[in-house]
Amino acid sequence: MHTDQSPAPNAARLAAQGRAPEPGERRLLLAVDAPSLLHRNHHARAHTDLRDRHGRPAWALHGMLRQILEAVDLFAPDALLFGLDDRVSSQRERFYPGYKAGRAAKDATLVDQLDRAGALLDALGFLTLTPRGLEADDVNASAAAWAVEHDWRCVLITSDRDSFAHISEHTQVLRLINGGISASPLLNPARLEALYGVPAHHYLEFAALRGDASDNLPGVPGIGEKTAPLLLSQMGSMQAVWADIDHCGGANLVATLDSYCEEHGLRRIGSTLLKRLSAPGARERYQFNLAIMSGRTDLDLGLTPDVPGSRGLLPLDHERVARVVDFLGVGSTTALALRVLTEPPASAPGSSPVSSPGPERIVVAGMCVRDERGHLLVVRKASSKLFQLPGGKLEPGETPLAAGLRETSEEVGLELTDVEELGRFEAPAANEPGAIVESTIFTAATNGTPVAAAEIAEARWIDPAAPDVALAPLLELRVLPALLADAVG
Repeated sequence: MHTDQSPAPNAARLAAQGRAPEPGERRLLLAVDAPSLLHRNHHARAHTDLRDRHGRPAWALHGMLRQILEAVDLFAPDALLFGLDDRVSSQRERFYPGYKAGRAAKDATLVDQLDRAGALLDALGFLTLTPRGLEADDVNASAAAWAVEHDWRCVLITSDRDSFAHISEHTQVLRLINGGISASPLLNPARLEALYGVPAHHYLEFAALRGDASDNLPGVPGIGEKTAPLLLSQMGSMQAVWADIDHCGGANLVATLDSYCEEHGLRRIGSTLLKRLSAPGARERYQFNLAIMSGRTDLDLGLTPDVPGSRGLLPLDHERVARVVDFLGVGSTTALALRVLTEPPASAPGSSPVSSPGPERIVVAGMCVRDERGHLLVVRKASSKLFQLPGGKLEPGETPLAAGLRETSEEVGLELTDVEELGRFEAPAANEPGAIVESTIFTAATNGTPVAAAEIAEARWIDPAAPDVALAPLLELRVLPALLADAVG
């Protein structure tokens, strides 16, 4: 891999030096195009026929995770974000039915692993985003914009060249090629311009002129990878090109390009390029490609880096990482995951020599009550807008199980069966600012109908894989990922 030559220190380099970044140095967001990694690993690792502990195909999932771990080990990011494609609907296909036409049909084992990738990443505690009707490329575009807005650094991991349009002072792209993470080029503005002859802020215009065969997007006829950079470098932008054609018949374009060619001993091409750009459909083709290739930069990523324990931040929970990764059945990958995912990132401040009292800790018990559909019962107190699990604080001498059963009976009038302990979790308290809630969580079943009582204002059933209400941090950040992990397992 090329070394980082940008002014901002690289987190991996700081980690290797044994120090955290100094105050004021930018934190690092790693944004991963998960489908891109899955596709590459499906083809590269199919010969292994790796299966998970349930016998399902897992070589692409394992390869993706392994590359993610290698990237985390290399860059030591503060936060990770995974973009996923909406596999149900596509705004680009509705706009252009021929989008990506001609690609071979996906192998059934790849489809299976694409469908399971989000659950695996969510189960680990990562932050994933599947924008409706959009693609992982759009998540990358929004991640780059987020980095600029919040003054972070960002590395986009993908094999898709569309992300090159987002390279900037803040954002670099790790372009996956054969050889994996360690053999892939890390592109910054200078390297991109050296490769393609265009500055990063003009890459999208370059790509729209050139086209993209992999997405079934023809370029402007006669304008290829050699002439497009020359056109942009001499005219400044395609906006200037079209304006000159509209207002001056392209006279400045011809004069500028011919002057350049004469100065460099080349054959004059000004009139030829003007003819190609003025041909029927040329401008429409360029504008069409520009619209299709432009990534969305306004997606809500759900990143809250100043909220401890929120999704996307490292480190992850040790027990959860061990349980989920071990399900893939590769011991070395589990060991690597525990090493790189459960330790603080390079930018985490060192421990203070002066001890200070910790936050208030509230000890409770909670019940994950499921109905016959697998839906989860959640309740909202009259004093809160957030839904949480039924349960509450322990009475003196009371066990967590007894407290959970008592509170569930008092709050929603249910008797429970098939009770099992899910685990112990902690997160910022929903209704006591600055406090931490510690909860022993149990799973249970019921055939009854909940009736809100006591301090409960509302009780309802939700799909744990797609909650449609605002949830308390403990439930959203800790318990639901554990339930998803069990589903994966």
